[in-house]
Amino acid sequence: MTIILGARKPGAPDTAMFDIEINGDNQVRSEYWRPFGPYQRCKWQWAWGIPAVAEVQIAKTHPMAKLVMSCRRRIVSVVTNHNGVPWDGRVMAARYKGRPGQEIITFYLVNNLIWQTSALAWPQPLFPRPEFQFPKHDIGFGPLDGVYKYFSAKNHTRLLNPVHARLPVRYDTPSLPDLNHMSSVDDLVDYIADSTDDLVAVWARMTPLDELHKTHFSISDRAPTVNLWRPGIDPDPGNIFNPEALGHLENIISWEGLQHFFYFLNPGNILGMANPANWLKATKPCYLLDTVEKRDRRHMEWRTDGGNIVDIERYVSHPEGYQVIVGGKAPEIANNLVQMAINLLIQGAMSALQIGGAAPVVGDLFNDVFFAYQMFSDQDLKAELGTHGLSEAFANSGTAFSLDSLAAGTSKLKEIGGQDTLKLTVMAGNGGYEHGVDDGSGLRFQVGDRMSLTDFGETVEQWVSAVEVEHTPGEQKTTTVTLGDDLQLRSGWDRMIDKIGMLAGATNAAANSTT
Repeated sequence: MTIILGARKPGAPDTAMFDIEINGDNQVRSEYWRPFGPYQRCKWQWAWGIPAVAEVQIAKTHPMAKLVMSCRRRIVSVVTNHNGVPWDGRVMAARYKGRPGQEIITFYLVNNLIWQTSALAWPQPLFPRPEFQFPKHDIGFGPLDGVYKYFSAKNHTRLLNPVHARLPVRYDTPSLPDLNHMSSVDDLVDYIADSTDDLVAVWARMTPLDELHKTHFSISDRAPTVNLWRPGIDPDPGNIFNPEALGHLENIISWEGLQHFFYFLNPGNILGMANPANWLKATKPCYLLDTVEKRDRRHMEWRTDGGNIVDIERYVSHPEGYQVIVGGKAPEIANNLVQMAINLLIQGAMSALQIGGAAPVVGDLFNDVFFAYQMFSDQDLKAELGTHGLSEAFANSGTAFSLDSLAAGTSKLKEIGGQDTLKLTVMAGNGGYEHGVDDGSGLRFQVGDRMSLTDFGETVEQWVSAVEVEHTPGEQKTTTVTLGDDLQLRSGWDRMIDKIGMLAGATNAAANSTT
């Protein structure tokens, strides 16, 4: 079934005020939450996989004006929701401007995914001091959801941050192949490649947590989330991992399943959890870390010739290449095998020629000569563009032929393959699609949903990468929906946050290089 935007009879416009709550307590205790009150204008963003931002304007005479202007030395937490979809974060900046007595305060918020920019993945989180860190890297391997929680839980626990991972770890185990339908080695290779889509390998050395997983999330159907939980106010979150001391860090993750996830669940409680009744439970205000998957909503179709779109912006870019080279170093096992093979060849040649004496040893002369680079290509794009298409780019991943190089190559290939992004501004509540949790109407969507788009008479699959809802009291809410990768259409505030993350990642990579 295809639902066309604007096909239903228009309903009442959505002019309801946002129900905003605010808390100025640095411990974010439940008893300090209170209604925010009226506002002059607000805009809230929900984004896929990146910290979402918000902006609120109030008069300087507003009861909460002094509180939001105290954000330099105080944690000012804010929560709201739109049609059941929560938004929670904190005030990051505030300013007022205007004639004395008529000043308007604008304050800027970031949602709680910002926690992942404020912690580093140490090589050895068990050592709480940076002076001694052995081994050189902390290595995680497994499903993306589990690796994300592994590094995050270890390092947030090291910092005693109230950021806890939801359980269980999600891992979609691939089904066994049907050998009757495999006619070649290529079929088997394709099956293995498809089966390991969710597997990642991560090397951490003082890398910001958001940058550590950014490449892997960019090529997956998952996105990270961090949401505030308030005891006595919010629903029970279910099982979480809530270690409270460094001694529990080694027990965080086992790929064998939840029954082995906590090695400290043992007779006698020899590892000393203070209160076994609190195992797996959230008992204090905290932030719940998880991942979410994209949803299939392709039966919902956006049409540029529909009736509810009031503004449209589309950005299309040409491919910068169809081929990516990654690497620079060969896997250590490849270098060792090459050395052994060449040394054996020299020794064999000397024996055949009956040359006496010790055979010369090649050493590392041929290191990083074989299997030092790896190529990824989009053959469909290459065939479509023909010989005049732009060719290739380089992606630095360190070692070739690894899961790390796979992530880097695939991500770079996506980046240079061209972009098609669409922003739609629609009037909320007019009987068309609405951002919100499912209500049985078939008209609700959320960030991460795959939807259909019809433009120029062609229908293509797209996905919702961002939603912004803006409201001025007394007026109808407007919703701006971004379909596709939002690389060029972000606001200045969004781009600033993204650049801070990229700069931090690049600086750490250069400073922590071990080669």
